[in-house]
Amino acid sequence: MRFTSSQALAADQGIAIIWLMMYGASCDRTLGDIAYANGMDDFTRVAHVPIAIANLPVGHGGTFLEPNGGAAASVAVSWLNWQLRGDADSGKRFVGEACGLCQDARWSLQRKQFRAAGASQ
Repeated sequence: MRFTSSQALAADQGIAIIWLMMYGASCDRTLGDIAYANGMDDFTRVAHVPIAIANLPVGHGGTFLEPNGGAAASVAVSWLNWQLRGDADSGKRFVGEACGLCQDARWSLQRKQFRAAGASQ
């Protein structure tokens, strides 16, 4: 199956989506990373499935070269555990007023179309 856009993938799969955006730590988000504007545009356009975008100011390469993939890998694993295994504790990083990423000063998180805390999508 070939997809022409991230929106087409989301529409065909009917699943919750997360974008992990890594932008330059010392630069303006809008100008500092070639992929940032497109990622944010995708987030605004997707309106038919639950979607989250988590931003971490560490540069385009993210934290994947750190031990165990660093903070970005930890968030990715939590997302997969929540979405694929129904792990409610992992879901608490993403939903609710006091979600884990909401409380972590390193991250900024935006969400749309989410259910209550702990529920898998």
